[in-house]
Amino acid sequence: GHYIDWATPTFYDTLVSELQKLLGGITTPADFTAAVEVDYSNYLLEKSQ
Repeated sequence: GHYIDWATPTFYDTLVSELQKLLGGITTPADFTAAVEVDYSNYLLEKSQ
């Protein structure tokens, strides 16, 4: 199996908080996707330095 935090160290926290916003009608699917992509992009940037 795979663990969500394998993508980034903060991925699980980002995913859970953004899913709560999405399911609560606070954000859109596009906002959810953007937030997850930002988390991953920031991790890749930190990793490359």
